[in-house]
Amino acid sequence: MLLFPCITATDIVDYTTDVFLFGSQAKCRIFVVFPKIAQSSVNGSTLTIESMNLTDPTADGFYLSLSSKLENTGPISASLDPMSLSLLSMDGQLLGNISTPQINASPSGTEVDISQFFQIIDMAAFNKFTSGLLKNSTASFQVHGQTTLRALGQKTQVTLTKAVNMTGNFVQRNAYNRT
Repeated sequence: MLLFPCITATDIVDYTTDVFLFGSQAKCRIFVVFPKIAQSSVNGSTLTIESMNLTDPTADGFYLSLSSKLENTGPISASLDPMSLSLLSMDGQLLGNISTPQINASPSGTEVDISQFFQIIDMAAFNKFTSGLLKNSTASFQVHGQTTLRALGQKTQVTLTKAVNMTGNFVQRNAYNRT
């Protein structure tokens, strides 16, 4: 049984390199599967939004404070370099972009807090998306970005693409009473 069933024979890259053992140089063949394992771990992870707060709106964006949890990241700790994430509607319309800090993922799950300016790219698509938020108690969107994953002394480029589903009351109704 394979430890990583996502790996096929075509994913294994064969390198020949020089190694030094006990003062002697020898040729050694190594098989590199780290990029495939890293991307598989990213693909298998889940992203859950726990809370978000939108403040300081401008004509083209707002300040977003977001608390989320990244889970099911695999059996080893890894870090993801800071990246630009695109937020897309479920039909693929680009809503906007936000930057993330470095994320240090652990097998037990990782809290990811982002406090950044959210730049709206397509105002019409964003307005359509927020209209849905006002009418429904659920919201779905996608996040997409590319970054470098670092683990076990190795690094590789990975693509993060996640569907995010949120439930809750997105509008504070009756926040104050008028008399």
